[in-house]
Amino acid sequence: MAEITVNKPIIKRRRVKADLEKVVNEPIIKRRRVKDDLEKVRSYIKDVREKGEDRLLPERELAEAVGVTRSRLRGALKKLVDEEVIWREVGNGTYLGQRPLVGPGSGRKIELSELTNPQEVMEARLLLEPELARRAAMRARGEHITEMELCMQKMSDLTSHQSDWSFWDRRFHRAIGRAANNTLLLALLETIQANMDRGTWGELSEKLHHSSSSEGSMQDHLAILTPIKNRNSTAAYEAMRAHLLRVQNIYFGV
Repeated sequence: MAEITVNKPIIKRRRVKADLEKVVNEPIIKRRRVKDDLEKVRSYIKDVREKGEDRLLPERELAEAVGVTRSRLRGALKKLVDEEVIWREVGNGTYLGQRPLVGPGSGRKIELSELTNPQEVMEARLLLEPELARRAAMRARGEHITEMELCMQKMSDLTSHQSDWSFWDRRFHRAIGRAANNTLLLALLETIQANMDRGTWGELSEKLHHSSSSEGSMQDHLAILTPIKNRNSTAAYEAMRAHLLRVQNIYFGV
């Protein structure tokens, strides 16, 4: 039988062509694989969210549930972390949504007061406390009114803006928050108040004490308390807003 000879240059050219096609197509194949992995993980996250859960399975179990290798899963998760679809903490797990600003999982060793400033605090008060006063006028019970009146009496007994004044002033505002009968809004108020004892607040408090008479502050508080007692929600809202705007002007001249 005659030996079949093959044109070696042709074979070489075919191999080069095949290698070239492989080099050209590899990035395309990889991109498609990454896209497919992402879609699988996104679909899984959608199912988790619809179940009302906020935490993903451990990595090994998650890779099996999604149907990808752990190395490919890590690539998809990194992409989703960058997009703030999920957040991860070593030794804690993988959670849906954005990483919290403070508290467990935040990865921060600092307090909220170090992330904000007095101007932001006053802006938050102007958004929150007039609404609390409005709701207090609709929902306040007898013990809430009694607490507000006690705070007013304690403040009137002080001859100047002493340290005790700040204590009773904040207690008055907290009594309004309690009267609004909304636990989450009260927690927000307490968070705000907790950030009024740090850093530059000492200087601003002195500025307020020097610029504001006890009589003026008492008039402001009475203007807030009266419509709350009379169930006039609109007047209570406006009185609280006017009070906070006056304080803001003393602090910052705005």
